[in-house]
Amino acid sequence: KAYNNPSGYPPNWFYYWKEGGVCGIPNDVTFDKGKPSSWGGYFNPNDKKIYLCAAGANSLTPFTLYSGNATYGQITVGGTGKGIAMVPIVLKHENTHKDIDAYYNNNGGSNCDGDKDKILDNMEANYLGLSTDQTDPDTYNMGSRSSIYNLKGDNEVRARNQESNHTTTVYPKKDWANPGCQHKNQYGPTP
Repeated sequence: KAYNNPSGYPPNWFYYWKEGGVCGIPNDVTFDKGKPSSWGGYFNPNDKKIYLCAAGANSLTPFTLYSGNATYGQITVGGTGKGIAMVPIVLKHENTHKDIDAYYNNNGGSNCDGDKDKILDNMEANYLGLSTDQTDPDTYNMGSRSSIYNLKGDNEVRARNQESNHTTTVYPKKDWANPGCQHKNQYGPTP
């Protein structure tokens, strides 16, 4: 949380990891210090940009969701990582939301989305490798994790399912953030 970087706001991990090419933060991604500390990042559909937030470097492990419906059963989603290994997971997640948004807007949008989860009805059967109920916006009950997903859980679960599919290389030997891979306060993958 040091302020020792030219951008003038915390955290220094964002500035140095982006500047140093440590974990694949693109130039058009910015840090949003105004969101809750539990947010890792988000895609803004208005400006079409991805933002990283305070929890973007925290740790993450997969979790299991239950649909309550025998047709859909349960699913385990999410990536595994912390520190510089977490950032590519967040970026893959938010880029999935960005891709879903673009597809939705270019292919009929709300006119073709009965449950209003931003997944087109004809895509719910097998979009991004998942099957969801076109009459239920939260087939796998993501709303049990946070109420913000009650109306768009099918969108969120797809982004969570894509997290482990990122192909970004991370460079632990370049990570001198505090805490970080090379710092005495070690955090992230071992260099």
